[in-house]
Amino acid sequence: MVAFQAIDREFCGGTIVGGSWILTAAHCVLRTYDNFVRTEDLFIRVGHGTRDEEVYPVRRIVVSRMFNITTFRHDIALIQKFRFRNPSESPATSNAFVSRRTTYHQEGPPRQWVSDTQVGSTCVSPHDQHSVGGVFSASRRLMEVTGRVKPSKCRHPNFHQKENLCFVADDASVCDGDSGGPLLSGSFQVGIVSRALTTCPPEGPGIFTKVPYYCDAIKRLTDGDVACGRCF
Repeated sequence: MVAFQAIDREFCGGTIVGGSWILTAAHCVLRTYDNFVRTEDLFIRVGHGTRDEEVYPVRRIVVSRMFNITTFRHDIALIQKFRFRNPSESPATSNAFVSRRTTYHQEGPPRQWVSDTQVGSTCVSPHDQHSVGGVFSASRRLMEVTGRVKPSKCRHPNFHQKENLCFVADDASVCDGDSGGPLLSGSFQVGIVSRALTTCPPEGPGIFTKVPYYCDAIKRLTDGDVACGRCF
């Protein structure tokens, strides 16, 4: 996983899905209602708080042309980072944090990183929020929660089962700051944190962008650098 850093703040997250590609939510790179963050104002932070921490400038931001800020439909974006910390520098040394956070499926063909998932599947969602007395605040540590895909829990006009996954856990939910993070099924990424149905419910469902729905577009936009696999 990675964190996004603007000039004055950190926000959202994403997943390394290729040598230079980050998968995230479209609303994470929205600066105002109809303007997106400029590449020169955004940085990718990897391994935040560790000895292997690296910060990369952004080369390109690709947002789904179908993204709707009102309904949050098609909430998906790709960010291409420079492979170096600065374009003029030598390559940054790969480290353990990066390699264990990539979502390649090691037993399949190269670049297989995402698969479809079934209703009732057990998934894991990393998040960075916790609740104290009903008040939500950011954690200093990356956390994760295990739950299940349950479409029946997300009955809402803006939930579209073809494009979304409904993720439900017993003791936590997605909240501010979790946006763009992954939903994992085994070694595959199946979703992207998009939104909660209500304001940070401790046990409420979260709506995730269903990544397999966008496989063809992702492969095309990354010139084949990122491709979908199949989870068994």
